[in-house]
Amino acid sequence: MTLQKGDMIEVTLTISSDGKVFDTTDEKIAKENNLQGFGNKKVVFGNSMLLPKIEEKLVSAKLGEEFSMHLSVKDAFGDKKKEMYQTYPEKVFKDQELRIVVGQVYNFDGNYGKVKSASRGRVMVDFNHPLAGKEIDVTFSLIKKIEDLKEKIETTLYVLIGLSPEMCKVGLKDKTITLEVPQQLVQMQQMLEGALKEQLKDEIKDYKIEIKELQVTSNQK
Repeated sequence: MTLQKGDMIEVTLTISSDGKVFDTTDEKIAKENNLQGFGNKKVVFGNSMLLPKIEEKLVSAKLGEEFSMHLSVKDAFGDKKKEMYQTYPEKVFKDQELRIVVGQVYNFDGNYGKVKSASRGRVMVDFNHPLAGKEIDVTFSLIKKIEDLKEKIETTLYVLIGLSPEMCKVGLKDKTITLEVPQQLVQMQQMLEGALKEQLKDEIKDYKIEIKELQVTSNQK
């Protein structure tokens, strides 16, 4: 099998540095290291979702073939960049009733940064990748190339927009794609259609896309 840019794939992946595991799809390893969000990753190949050195191995990998590599800082997440450090007044945190803790990671309008220092009413936040400046060890394998159209649609909505299967129910019938989404997303049909058409192109050119409000059952509340 040879992968092409834009192919959707499912992979296993474990990333560690200096013996500490930072990310893994393996449930056992995740629990041993108190990590959340395990489970195979679905990504778009060639879309910067995986490190280039990983994609170089996966491009012609056999299904289930496992690779292990040690990557230099350059081939991993690069050096720390000074411009990724930003200083905020303490008021930014107090206005949101947040306690300032050095080493704690906070969400700044979708960008995650770690507090490096706090003094004299100023807080320095590091927005570099957590593994920037570190050599890493990676273990990974290709589980499958996603071929099913419904799964491709679900994967597109998840990896490009962040809609999990619980937030978006996908239906396919008679050349119609039905997306059931939360009420606040019903009016965003243009964005949802655009993401699907950009990623899937000719595969859905003859399909009509309908957006409906997701009906929440009592078990989901």
